[in-house]
Amino acid sequence: MARSLMGNWQRPWRQIGTLPRQSARHLGDWLDRLHGRGTTAPTARTRVPPPLALPAGPLPGQWSQWRLKLPAMPGELVSQLSYWLYEPSRRHRGPLPLVVMLHGCRQTAEDFAAGTRMNALAEREGFLVAYAEQPLRRQLQRCWQWFDLAASEGAREAQAIAALIDALALRRDVCPDRVYLAGLSAGAAMAAVVALRYPDRIAAVGLHSGVVVGAGPHGCAADGRRSGCRARWRDRTARWPGRCGRCPGGRCGRPACRPRWCP
Repeated sequence: MARSLMGNWQRPWRQIGTLPRQSARHLGDWLDRLHGRGTTAPTARTRVPPPLALPAGPLPGQWSQWRLKLPAMPGELVSQLSYWLYEPSRRHRGPLPLVVMLHGCRQTAEDFAAGTRMNALAEREGFLVAYAEQPLRRQLQRCWQWFDLAASEGAREAQAIAALIDALALRRDVCPDRVYLAGLSAGAAMAAVVALRYPDRIAAVGLHSGVVVGAGPHGCAADGRRSGCRARWRDRTARWPGRCGRCPGGRCGRPACRPRWCP
């Protein structure tokens, strides 16, 4: 009788004695899962796939500097626009898309190409890249003058970029229906101006760190610190001619501009 009572009292104490060991084991399993060492650790879920590697080292394409001659304007010393052009290697055949890049303030076309690595992307994907360059004679900080759309200032620069697009679209290795425009900072603001003024020349536009069009005083694309913005955007449909000399949406008085070699 005494022995059976002793056994009944000892059994619960033995069970209680195993609790610290069980708790330590559970804690260890939890720490293993937390640090990714356990077999039951949840797998990582990624929403965006990792970017593909860009070509490293010297690129096989052609990288060259060009100058586009512009129609003379009174008071303008040099009527031309400098730009750099990357043409991918010949493994890409047929008419290719074209991306026109506009740098930011205190940048050159070469700086912008090196920072964005768009040449390597163009070599991998198969498209041409043109980098328009703002000369120091027009703006000491090399800023595109999106904040002053006077005829001899920002409007002239937008016209020059549109002329560059027209000139490159005539190449047999460029499809004019697949011309894209992208810019950074001041280049993004100017890209928006060009896209609004010449919408029939551009398939799409990409803006990074730019100014929102219409966010500044007088309804123009400027911030509150700029006082030289003189453009008015209310009558833009009457003043912004398209490729055919009429407002966007007007019909051309000539056959379609799309070349036969463009797919």
